[in-house]
Amino acid sequence: MKIYTFFSLLLASTTVCAACNSYSSSKQSAPAIGSPPATQEGRIQDKELMAQIDKFIGGQASEREQAWERLQGYPRNELIDRLSRAKQEIPDNDLRNFEIAFVLCNLDYEYQANKEKLISSLDPSRKSQIPSDLAAELIIRMIQRGDKDLLASLFVAADRADGALAEELSAFFLARMQTDPKDFLKKLSEQPQARRREVYRLIFSETTFTANDAKKIKAQLETIKTDPQLAETADEILKFLRSTKTDSAGTPD
Repeated sequence: MKIYTFFSLLLASTTVCAACNSYSSSKQSAPAIGSPPATQEGRIQDKELMAQIDKFIGGQASEREQAWERLQGYPRNELIDRLSRAKQEIPDNDLRNFEIAFVLCNLDYEYQANKEKLISSLDPSRKSQIPSDLAAELIIRMIQRGDKDLLASLFVAADRADGALAEELSAFFLARMQTDPKDFLKKLSEQPQARRREVYRLIFSETTFTANDAKKIKAQLETIKTDPQLAETADEILKFLRSTKTDSAGTPD
């Protein structure tokens, strides 16, 4: 997964950072991770803020956790004000605008509006600078945070998924189907049949799906079939699964 950096032109994009730039140009060294966020007259330093958002967006799991702790350590009102102003001044289809929306979602600030921003990034009709696999990854993180309604937006993205996006969705759909199969099937059953088949195609991808996965999912689906609301979709998936090479080779009916 390619790591994308936070909006590197924030300093040029927002006038609100002028006081911070003056302070940043001093000879004081950048604070070490774990120390309190550096401020001057209540202002967050631009360099420090951008470094933490870079890590929160594209770092490894431990770096993300550490960066999130740092971000939460900033004065909340000032942080939201800085990000909101920058978001207003950056072009709507710019990657940096999308990254800010993701951070604001995690801060539970204007959640619905910023959530819609994330969803819109997967719309192929929009001229966007946002890589689709990055958009999917961050939406997946929002689902893992608890917003299961975002699953529907990933189902829509399955219609055109290939390359890195297909790999991202394939791994997530398979994991979700194994860990929370009833919720996954319930939301999937609300999608058109053609879209459901695209989701099955990704789940049962030969590059990620194994014979052991097939056995586990078949057992889950046989149990789920007892639920009248999910029986039709469960049967549909079983039929699709039985047609795959993995199932034919590894799990006899």
